[in-house]
Amino acid sequence: MLSNPVQTLEWKQQGVEKRRAVFTEDEMCLFLESIDETQEHGLRDRTLFELLYSSGLRVSEASKLLIATLTSRKEWY
Repeated sequence: MLSNPVQTLEWKQQGVEKRRAVFTEDEMCLFLESIDETQEHGLRDRTLFELLYSSGLRVSEASKLLIATLTSRKEWY
């Protein structure tokens, strides 16, 4: 063989996971401070975003949380 027949082929990588952008600590602080807690859902929204960022929960996992589950265990107080 005089040349490599696959040398000119372009390969697409399969199964390569896309990297997601992550807020830096400073960016997250700015974002959390921008939430107006005096608005109707401001405190709820800030609490939810702090929970997601600090715990690494996915939105689907956080949406399944129940307040009763979080507050019913006395050893957590």
